[in-house]
Amino acid sequence: MWENVMTQAMTNGIWACLFVALLVFVLKDGKAREERYLETLRTLSKSLTVVNEIKKDIGEILDILKEAAIEDKIKKQSPKAIRQKRAKADEADAEIHIEY
Repeated sequence: MWENVMTQAMTNGIWACLFVALLVFVLKDGKAREERYLETLRTLSKSLTVVNEIKKDIGEILDILKEAAIEDKIKKQSPKAIRQKRAKADEADAEIHIEY
């Protein structure tokens, strides 16, 4: 096909021939560039999947650490402090029942 186009271009002069040569070059270069872009997109897509998995794992780790910190905070409280908090909560409950 390109041979026929080049033959027609040669009969129309040097400028037509140069135009066809430039057109062929641009089309081939564009195809190669598109392949590189697609490969880059595939690579970035895979990387994004990995980043999302890491983000999910970090969230799970943070949840575990928060739970452990809460448990540790409860363990560090003295039994006396726990009894006082329970007593205050019971008093608050009693006041609520009295108000009704």
